[in-house]
Amino acid sequence: MRLLIVNTLPESDEGALSAIRTLRAGVEECRVIQACEKNFRPCGGCNACWLVTPGVCSIRDGYEELLKAYLESDAAVFLSGTALNFVDHRMKNIIDRLLPLAAMYIHIVDGQCRHVPRYEKKLRFGLLYSGTADGAYLNRWMDRVMLNFGGENLGVHPMGDAGEVLKYFIAVSTSQAADGFEEYMIRLQIPLPVLRGKRFVTPQRPKKGKEYTEARPKNAEDVPVVRNA
Repeated sequence: MRLLIVNTLPESDEGALSAIRTLRAGVEECRVIQACEKNFRPCGGCNACWLVTPGVCSIRDGYEELLKAYLESDAAVFLSGTALNFVDHRMKNIIDRLLPLAAMYIHIVDGQCRHVPRYEKKLRFGLLYSGTADGAYLNRWMDRVMLNFGGENLGVHPMGDAGEVLKYFIAVSTSQAADGFEEYMIRLQIPLPVLRGKRFVTPQRPKKGKEYTEARPKNAEDVPVVRNA
């Protein structure tokens, strides 16, 4: 089991150090990325990762290291500070920058719009927070984030409860180790012909005022398309 830990707190933070020790002790392989000093910028909402360079963020600040690490790990646990009863700006920026992991296509799951995942990977994220926050609200927020990316929330807990996230991760890894990606896609009702190798077909940028259907690539007739209003 490969676990990624993304620490947005100072490296010397005692709570973060204790949580890292707990998480490391329970997995076979663990990687820690110290994100506090990396100064990841907020998402600019330019949609370049969908329309210009699919899967690649236009902001060049080293965040691609995290994107690759998510795909190489079985799960990721974030260590975050808090502000205004929520995660702080560092953690919020990291989550907002997940967009390159999704394609621009929208499909309907249980009556709600969801982005089609770009890669053959089910993301599993957990969150440990330091300070004062509304734990129930944070857990609901993480549920919605992972739902939109076709992933799974490992739980949101105070920093001292790292063992709770670890237990859930081990249980999920054990019970779902045999699940294939094809079964997962069928469960979400995503047409498998959309796949080409390990990446999803992505469209060229449509001309102004045209429908996206005109920009769809060949052999992708089954791709769910959202038309311009």
